[in-house]
Amino acid sequence: MNYWSQQGGHPDGDTFRAAFTRGWDDALLFLSSPGVDELGFVAQWSRRRREQYEAERGGNKLGDNAWQWDHAFQQGVDAASAASQ
Repeated sequence: MNYWSQQGGHPDGDTFRAAFTRGWDDALLFLSSPGVDELGFVAQWSRRRREQYEAERGGNKLGDNAWQWDHAFQQGVDAASAASQ
């Protein structure tokens, strides 16, 4: 629990799961495109997807827990990239 409090938020498994899945799916979409070998500009892509996720939740911002989304999204992208090699 100290890890989460040091990061300025509380564990949110639903957000983490949604972000990981979105990162995985988006990375696979790019990886399956001809001539593309990775999802680029991951931080910007993650931010855009986080904003969409917040809008889908009725505009509820993640606030201090936004880092969880970004961290999980990157993990999803990395996992998909590793699995495709």
